Amino acid sequence: MTIPRARHADFYLILEGAGIDVFTQKGGKGPSVPSPPFAPGNQIILYANVTYYEWPEQNKEVAFHIFDPRQDFFILSASTNTSGIAAVSFRLPSPEGAENISGTWRAISSVEIAEVHVVDTLEFYVVWNVADVNQDLKVDIYDAVTCAAAYGSKPSDLHWNPHCDIAEPYRIIDIFDIVTIAGSYGKEYNL
Repeated sequence: MTIPRARHADFYLILEGAGIDVFTQKGGKGPSVPSPPFAPGNQIILYANVTYYEWPEQNKEVAFHIFDPRQDFFILSASTNTSGIAAVSFRLPSPEGAENISGTWRAISSVEIAEVHVVDTLEFYVVWNVADVNQDLKVDIYDAVTCAAAYGSKPSDLHWNPHCDIAEPYRIIDIFDIVTIAGSYGKEYNL
């Protein structure tokens, strides 16, 4: 049996075999994969998959640090279940004052495995209307063209645009994303 070694890298201690992946109910699984966007008033569920050599880690306390676009933050925590998954949820503020919560949010999850802190980061976008792909406060032809350019793409593709992944099924830009834009076409948000 190999004994795991811990090593320092960029001020973080990395433990071979230890893993944590934070994602939302819409996606964001895997390293550097953002979640599809949310709108004000949406419920967000954050999940953390905690593993050690790909085996689920049970009864581990996971901390979720959630940062809004202004870098204000709050902390939630949960324990992993028998599948190694911890889950927390929160609701974004309602549309009034959407300009205060619009932008890139960041969730940092951390857990201790074999006396070493393991961390993962997830970004997700909050926009007044998920169909406003380019975030110019109106749903127009530019949003449709942006999504059309990413049509058929998945997160691993070069022309993938996470802002266009706005409708189920997530992790692919398809006709449902285009229809979502068409359904909101012409809507504007006034600050």
